Amino acid sequence: MSPLAQRVATAVVLVPLVLLALFLLPPRAFAIALLAFMLAAALEWAVLARLAGASRLLFVGGLLAAATALLFLPASGFARGWPDAVVVAVCGTATAFWALVATPWVIFRWPVRSPWAMALIGWVVLLGVWVAVV
Repeated sequence: MSPLAQRVATAVVLVPLVLLALFLLPPRAFAIALLAFMLAAALEWAVLARLAGASRLLFVGGLLAAATALLFLPASGFARGWPDAVVVAVCGTATAFWALVATPWVIFRWPVRSPWAMALIGWVVLLGVWVAVV
């Protein structure tokens, strides 16, 4: 199967599943479904950040703990969606990163030597995207 055919086949399968999840699942169940994809992305990010062994588990486990807290702790306010303050805090941090750090980082080709700096960036990016989509 060619790469294009593989992408089309993947889209044919996943698009209906995503639409079903979006329109039929309650908000918390949808958030949990997307959390599974975020954790898969976190594993990929950990490889990108050159985290291995316990560091990789700490990175992914920390994201899982943060997301679980955002979903289930009463203080986060998630019932049918987060309060504006939570969305602004998480997504605002991610937006500030993209505007103030990522843009010059790409333009000036700054190398990132620290795996923990990459891990922090991953936390900001992945949690921001997850909260924004949920």
